[in-house]
Amino acid sequence: QPLNGRNVLKSSLTLTEGESCVAGADLCGADLECFNGVCTDTSAVSCEYGYEEGKNAYGEECSDCFSPASWGECPLWSDCSGLYQTPINIITADTYTAAGGIEVLSTSYDSMSGLEIVNAGTTLKVAGSFGDITVAGETYSALQFHFHLLSEHTIDGQYYDAEMHIVHAAPSGGLLVVGILFQVTDEDVDNAFLSSIKWEQAPESKNGEPVALDGEVDLGYFSDILGGDFYRYKGSLTTPPCSEVVEWFVMATPSTISPSQVAYFKEIFPGVSSYRPIQPLNGRNVLKSSLTLTEGESCVAGADL
Repeated sequence: QPLNGRNVLKSSLTLTEGESCVAGADLCGADLECFNGVCTDTSAVSCEYGYEEGKNAYGEECSDCFSPASWGECPLWSDCSGLYQTPINIITADTYTAAGGIEVLSTSYDSMSGLEIVNAGTTLKVAGSFGDITVAGETYSALQFHFHLLSEHTIDGQYYDAEMHIVHAAPSGGLLVVGILFQVTDEDVDNAFLSSIKWEQAPESKNGEPVALDGEVDLGYFSDILGGDFYRYKGSLTTPPCSEVVEWFVMATPSTISPSQVAYFKEIFPGVSSYRPIQPLNGRNVLKSSLTLTEGESCVAGADL
């Protein structure tokens, strides 16, 4: 029908800076985010994360710190409230095996020297060019590794004593992280790899100043574990900004760590947690690699598959 001179009003639900808002409704204007119930210019927002309420990653008191349960409330870290977050509890009975062949990780790690170890507040971190890992035809370069105590992932609800994350990047921009679980040995026998990065002499200072490592570091130490079974799923970084861009490979066979090595880590990070709570699967599938061949399948003599 004709308008006949009538006016049509269009409501505007774009909120301006300082107006009340509801997180997730996306009503704040350009360059604004809903922060603490108010449309806020995020360039002026300062967020620090930690593992305890009111404390940063160094365990220090602060007013603008967010604990894991509230990481997603910082507008800079909205992905932390996403659907595909890490870590997860891997329920082995609910995993599936890929059809059409065996999926394997092909590693070509290099022994590196001249590296540095950094105390990052809740973890020890070593960066370098450690070589490559190839899966499904795509190659990722290993850029750094770090540790969490306890483990972040659980298997059938069981936490492990530690977890090492080897972070890889592809030219396409995707990330692949290998998670290696550690279990304390009955006898106090040090893990040789941890000894090679001077675990027991790691910097106690939390100012981020690196300490030189005088020996070689070789991720090939874990070749037996990396050549075994793993669990694969799509997830996120386990610290802010929690970007959901990670292909996760959690190795099924744990490595070992001595009681004294665990004790030292706790000594330099007293009272500080370094693992994010378990996140819901939200319908994701977890693939379990199966390196056990059945009758009639092709094999290589001596590989015991």
